[in-house]
Amino acid sequence: MSGQPLGIDSPSRSRALVSRVLAALEIPALIAVPAALGLCAYVQMEQAALFTMVVAIAAVGVFLAGFETSRPALRQIMPAVVLGAIAAAGRVLFAPVPDFKPVSAVCILAGAVFGRRSGFLVGALAALVSNFFFGQGPWTPWQMYAWGLVGYLAGMLADRGWLDRMPAVCVYGFLSGLLYGLLLNSWYIVGFVHPLTWPAALFAFGAALPLDALHGAASVAFLLALYAPWRRKLERIKRKHALADSGQAACKRTRATMLPDRLEGGASMEAHENALHKAVASLRRGEAVMFPTDTVYGLGAAVDFAEGPGMLYDLKERDRGKPIAWLVGDPDDLDRYGEDVSASVRALARRFWPGPLTLVVKAAERVPDSFRSAAGTIGLRMPDDATALALIEAVGCPLATTSANRSGNRAPRSFDELDPALVERVFVVADLGDSKTSGLASTVLDCTGDAPLVVRQGAIALEDIRPLL
Repeated sequence: MSGQPLGIDSPSRSRALVSRVLAALEIPALIAVPAALGLCAYVQMEQAALFTMVVAIAAVGVFLAGFETSRPALRQIMPAVVLGAIAAAGRVLFAPVPDFKPVSAVCILAGAVFGRRSGFLVGALAALVSNFFFGQGPWTPWQMYAWGLVGYLAGMLADRGWLDRMPAVCVYGFLSGLLYGLLLNSWYIVGFVHPLTWPAALFAFGAALPLDALHGAASVAFLLALYAPWRRKLERIKRKHALADSGQAACKRTRATMLPDRLEGGASMEAHENALHKAVASLRRGEAVMFPTDTVYGLGAAVDFAEGPGMLYDLKERDRGKPIAWLVGDPDDLDRYGEDVSASVRALARRFWPGPLTLVVKAAERVPDSFRSAAGTIGLRMPDDATALALIEAVGCPLATTSANRSGNRAPRSFDELDPALVERVFVVADLGDSKTSGLASTVLDCTGDAPLVVRQGAIALEDIRPLL
């Protein structure tokens, strides 16, 4: 493994700093718009329409500037551009039917698959481009902001696994129509209804409510038709081309608290961070990486970027009928990637995660078919190891991981025990000074039935598990 530090020039550092500042301003910018509306309504500002429009333009500008400073590759730009064009074309196509538009549905899809910043950009682009047909005006920044917010919130909800089930998707789709209407109607009422009184405001909102409800119903209809098939296709495109969220840096910096001051053998903190960044870059290219875990050295691939676990089977010379578990970074991932998880299984995760316990659960819809077992299950575990957790956090998704050895050979407990043939083919992250590699495999529980069954006895004793079953 090379320990040469990666050189970063001053312009790159400046761009990175600006990008981080703009990313930190995203939430305040989104909040500033409704806050400005509330302030203008409270003080009865005469120029409220102009003032709030300027605030909306500034909020949209924060996202566009953040996208620009990140200098995304063409393949990262294309999803937002194409989906924005589809949303704009759909709005024009359905122009004869008032408020029956697919824009919110496409924004939700973009946010759910490619992330919240992509969701915002798709909404903003759709409004701007389609208004060359409908007519530009002071309402354009508001439409850009409102549809952008719909996509942004979809990304946030998807990050928490809340858009994995169609009922939840439909509820958010309907609410998105009401949210869009609330923002546009509020701008009109605060800016143009004078004097502004509660009866006048309620009358204006009430008059617009049927159209807003139609907008929400249209979003639900389009989501029912498009969400599941389009999301599967877009997820495959995302994995195939290693697409990160548009406008975001390819690699997030790992938390300093997760790394010790010095590394085993005197290696510097900077050298180890460089190795982590190189490992994340490999994972985002869909390649495999070897790294320490709390049990043995692991051989892993990022599930959002690898086309499937095939390369892990090939590297290990392993029977493809044996499923490969995922390492996750948070106990909440049990519900994100598992389906119909019982309270007792959640209790096991709370008690033993992070730690050497693999829980086999029914795979949620968001788990690609290539990573599921023949029975439609997935094994999940949160490792108790700083390096493994840092990689999961930095790459932004679980790592499909198996022991870093060829089938039939002993699983390596340290860097020195790694198979030289594998080391030549795969990037390796060496041990941290506080590595907890035990050499014992994790205990595996099948939690898909009425009661968990022990598949493999490992580092956690059965007598410690039984009281929670």
